[in-house]
Amino acid sequence: MAEISTIGKRELTPFIFGAILVLILVLNPLISPGQVEYDPRLENARLTFKEGFNQYNESKFEEAIETFREVLTLSPDFERAWYYLGSTYYRLGLLDEAVYAWEKFMRLAGEDRELRRRINNIYRLSRPEGLEPITSYQHLNTFAGNRWDETGFHNPTGIVLDREGNLYPVSFSSHRVVKLSPTGLPLLEFGGAGGGDGQFLNPFGVALDSEENIYVTDFGNHRVQKFDPEGNFLLSFGRQGQGEGEFRGPEGITVDKDGNIYVADNGNARIEKFDPEGKFLLQMGKFGRRPGELDRPVGVGLDAEGDIWVSDAGNQRVVEFDGSGNFLRLFQLPVSFLEPRGLSFDSNGYLYLTAASGALLRLDLANFHWNTLETWNGEKGRFSTPSDVALDRYGVLWVVDYERHTVDSFMPSHFKLAGLNILTNRVIVKHFPTIVHLVTVATDDGRPVPGLTENNFKIVEDKARFLLFGFSDLYQEERDRLLIILVLDVRSSMEEHREKLDILLKQFVNSLESGTSVEIITFADKTDLIQPRTPNRDLIWDKIVTRNNVIPEDKDALWKALHTAVKETVNLPTRKVILLFSEQEEPVRQSCLYDETIDYAKINQCPVYSLDLSIGRESSLLKRISEETNGEYISVYRDGKKTANLYQEIKTKIKGPAYYVLSYESPAKKWTGSWVDTTISVGYFGLYAEDKRGYFVPSSQMKAPY
Repeated sequence: MAEISTIGKRELTPFIFGAILVLILVLNPLISPGQVEYDPRLENARLTFKEGFNQYNESKFEEAIETFREVLTLSPDFERAWYYLGSTYYRLGLLDEAVYAWEKFMRLAGEDRELRRRINNIYRLSRPEGLEPITSYQHLNTFAGNRWDETGFHNPTGIVLDREGNLYPVSFSSHRVVKLSPTGLPLLEFGGAGGGDGQFLNPFGVALDSEENIYVTDFGNHRVQKFDPEGNFLLSFGRQGQGEGEFRGPEGITVDKDGNIYVADNGNARIEKFDPEGKFLLQMGKFGRRPGELDRPVGVGLDAEGDIWVSDAGNQRVVEFDGSGNFLRLFQLPVSFLEPRGLSFDSNGYLYLTAASGALLRLDLANFHWNTLETWNGEKGRFSTPSDVALDRYGVLWVVDYERHTVDSFMPSHFKLAGLNILTNRVIVKHFPTIVHLVTVATDDGRPVPGLTENNFKIVEDKARFLLFGFSDLYQEERDRLLIILVLDVRSSMEEHREKLDILLKQFVNSLESGTSVEIITFADKTDLIQPRTPNRDLIWDKIVTRNNVIPEDKDALWKALHTAVKETVNLPTRKVILLFSEQEEPVRQSCLYDETIDYAKINQCPVYSLDLSIGRESSLLKRISEETNGEYISVYRDGKKTANLYQEIKTKIKGPAYYVLSYESPAKKWTGSWVDTTISVGYFGLYAEDKRGYFVPSSQMKAPY
């Protein structure tokens, strides 16, 4: 018994000592392997970062910068703080500072492919030569229409695009018009064989007016029909004949900015012009071979100056007329290309023309040089009988091919180089576990990308899984509203324009509709927000008419006023635009605020429309501001129609939601206050971009993992 007891003690002794040692290691973090000594500065840095993130999420960028700097003072290697510091600089248009912070982040966290692409793009766009010119095209996609269901389009002859990038191919053989999203999803179809209102007998051409009403040439019924954006019949005009307002097989059609309608009357060898209600105004051309005469005109289009261009198929040429129908000039097609058909212009003044013999041609009007596109993908793809061409706002070409029953899209080379840019403007967690992201998508040179669907996006949380999500109706009412910031130059030199400007602004205020709010900022010796956001027209006009003109002192007042205007919009999900009224000259030395302010507006998708009150000249500075922010330059004394209808001009162009609202149910099972990484990616026409963001689990979450 004693022997047994002795043996037990010997065996237990090392076990007891081992247990005591383990207990000491567990209870003493100073010597426990894998444990880190508690660092109050690091904990303070984490709490401060949360404060900075909330400021960034609320678009309080100046405050967020100071807070992130404080974080990095406490913890210089805080990777996430460097990333968000760079993002905050970027949103403010401080691109050099953004690059520095992002480079520091990548030195700590490792190279990031998407972040490197964004940095490289900043350097590329800062070069004096800017974007590379269009030199070639890459085939993107083919939408096949050779189906006899409601989304098919057989033998397409015409195509047009709306402001959202949706396509309207005309189906000649199945007697209807269909509407497709930019990704080919069916959205709408209308028509059907017959001679009644809203029916077609071989529809041919299609056009949209500024309200996106749809005009279709009804070839077999010898008329033009007008539909609202939902495809509901509105009116028709024309009948078979040779007289004024009559047709023999109308084909191409286009609408100018004033709503006037131009129709290629193929059988009568002329172009007829009508007012918005279908009343005949004039004709241009007649049958013949001489300059100004036509033979089987097919396509008709307008250039930036409002001149009318016609594809003269029987004479193998394109012909230009002025707005009064006077012949200006003609261009003969290259010998090997026959039957010119549909035509269109891009923003650089190039004329694009389909030739039924199997090619897409481009005419450089500056040097009268033709380029051609016939095949793609190593000659695996080839046109058969292309019948019409349209361009979207990014320069992507859309070509309908009659025999192949297709719509083909082609990307200009510079667009592939520019790529996409996706920004998560705000993360909303108050409905947790429902997470909402307000997201904008643009090309890297700042042009918004509309018309995307859920299929274009993906969301990942904590690098673990793809999440199911959808477009949310949250903030829909706010997103439908329009905010206009009036930025008024009140220098003493503007006094001579006061009467003219008051007339213009009175017309503008009287035309404001429900759902539109206005803020007013003035600048001269300083910047003043004289009227906060309001829909009250009387209050708006009172602030305008009682403004005072003063002697200027601050040469940077314009940039400060524009900066203030952008800041007023960045945290709002509404559509927004800045209207700048000035006669500002280009300064001898450009302020550093110029680039910062322009980038601030462009990155936050806030276009500036410059209303120039200069007399007898153009302000190159105001023109540059508008061009670089994707707005528009308007000369008040020369562009009378635009200024008289300024609100309608703005309303029709600033269309579509300001944000994509992505909503999903988070699977996160973390403690309150824990950080969750998210990555939102977007794909479009073979391009890809992603934005790495995140959020803190809100206090509504249970205190322990569930």
